[in-house]
Amino acid sequence: MIGRSSNRLLVVEDNADFATLTKIHLEKHGEFEVDVTTDAGEAVEQLEANDYDCVISDYDMPQRNGLELLKDVRETNPNLPFILFTGRGSEEVASQAISADVTDYIQKGGGSNTFELLTNRVQNAVQGFQAERELRLEKQLSERIVQSLPIGLVVHDQDGDVLLRNDRANEILSTTEIELRADTYESSSWELYEEDGELVSYERLPFTRAAAGEELRDVSYTVHTDDGRVKPIIVSGTRLCNDDGDTEAVIIPFETVTED
Repeated sequence: MIGRSSNRLLVVEDNADFATLTKIHLEKHGEFEVDVTTDAGEAVEQLEANDYDCVISDYDMPQRNGLELLKDVRETNPNLPFILFTGRGSEEVASQAISADVTDYIQKGGGSNTFELLTNRVQNAVQGFQAERELRLEKQLSERIVQSLPIGLVVHDQDGDVLLRNDRANEILSTTEIELRADTYESSSWELYEEDGELVSYERLPFTRAAAGEELRDVSYTVHTDDGRVKPIIVSGTRLCNDDGDTEAVIIPFETVTED
C-alpha cells in the first residue's frame, strides 16, 4: 500500500498468548505490521476500518469460528488473502475451508517450523494479492484512458475478440461489442467499404491487415451503420507483439472525417 513499507496483517486468535507469539514471529521474520484481536466480531470491525493485506485466523473461537469469519470477510473483501491457522487438522475442516475459498490452510504445530511455514505462506499470499490488485488497477486505468479518448478505439486480441472499446467507437459504428468481433463481421449489421466503393472482406479488415503485421495509417473507409447512416471514416491500425514476435493485441483507432 502507498505510504507503508511493510504489509499489514490481521491475526485473529482467541488465545492471547499464542496471538502475541504469532505476531512476534511474523514481524521478526517478515516485513509485516501485525494487528491482533482475540475476537472475531472485532476483527470484522477492524477490517472495515483498516486496509489489510492478509488475515490469519484460528478456527475454534467463541461467537463464530474461522470459517464463519471467512464468510463475513468474503462478503466485503472477496480477494483478500485469508489463511486458516488452526489446531484442528481434520479432513472435514480442511474440506470446508477449501470449499469456502480459503487462501491457505495451516495446522498449528509444536515448534518454530510451523511459524516459518506460516511466514512463507503469508508472504506468497500477499505477493499474489498485490500482483492481482496491480493488474486490476492497470486494467481500470486503461479502460478510463480508452473511454476518455475523443476518437473511436477498439482493441482486439489475436483472435479478433474485443478486449477494449470505447463509447466513441460504439457511437461511430452504431453497433454492439459482439458485432465488433472480427469473426462476426461478415454477418453483422454494419458494413465497411473501401475508398473505391468495394465492400471490405474479412481478409481486408483493418484488424486482419494489422494482425498480419501491416501498419495502417489514416486509411479511408466508408461505414454503413445498421440505422442507415453512411459515414466516411479514417482508420489506423497496429499490433502489439510479445517477445517472440507473436501478436498479442491489435489496436484500431478511427474517427469520422466530418461530424454529423
